Amino acid sequence: MTTSERLVFLGDSPGSGAEHKSQVYKGQHIPAGGCSGEVRRKLGPGMNQRLAEDIDDASYNQSLANPKLLSAFAQWSACMKKDGYSLSSPAQAPGCNRLRRLPRSRWPRRT
Repeated sequence: MTTSERLVFLGDSPGSGAEHKSQVYKGQHIPAGGCSGEVRRKLGPGMNQRLAEDIDDASYNQSLANPKLLSAFAQWSACMKKDGYSLSSPAQAPGCNRLRRLPRSRWPRRT
């Protein structure tokens, strides 16, 4: 995230690095706490901040029961094995964002 993006997203929130900077970006006033602060005020304190990630995770986990996906993963894994890699799914590939987000205990097992 760039400094400007952080300023707009977090505004003057503690730890944003912009606590003492101008709260204007491209001529527009940045609300207290940035855009994320404005969303919290509008949606209220009961907002589930992980809702989108929870839906994404649930959808991904549900997709793992799809035989077509499992077949595609098996084909992908076989292709990777030809090049010397032992991975059972693309989620195991280095740099996979989904893999980095999950606790290590939930990582797919190597073949």
